[in-house]
Amino acid sequence: MYAALRWLSVHGATHIVALGRVGRPSSLYEKLGLERTNKFVQSGMVTYELMTAGLERLLNMTASRTELVQYLERHFEWGLPFEIHQPQACYHGGASITALGDTFEDLESSKQIVTADVLDAWYPPAPGVLEAITSDLPRLHTLAPE
Repeated sequence: MYAALRWLSVHGATHIVALGRVGRPSSLYEKLGLERTNKFVQSGMVTYELMTAGLERLLNMTASRTELVQYLERHFEWGLPFEIHQPQACYHGGASITALGDTFEDLESSKQIVTADVLDAWYPPAPGVLEAITSDLPRLHTLAPE
């Protein structure tokens, strides 16, 4: 189920819709974050309920369960064409260097990566920031290191 969640994430999905078998499996889906809709369908002797969830909420839930992903990494070969971990939305520290590449030979990826490091910004500061700094420059020189 985690692999399906990651696959949907990589392919731009925003919501998941599933049919949960009424009874035990449906309660499992609820524990995983899917919400009940009270819409049912019968197939033979089995009743299913339509269940749904926003992908972002499910990804946030799995992000708080790091032991799950660590277990998967230790016990299974992740043979899918994307990373097992959800990529960070904003890089900080060494993660930005790793994302851009250690050699900085090709900075093309800098157009898709937003770094949170003070000194690693690959884009100009917002005009309001420049104005605020410029208007208080003498005081800032005495407070901040060069």
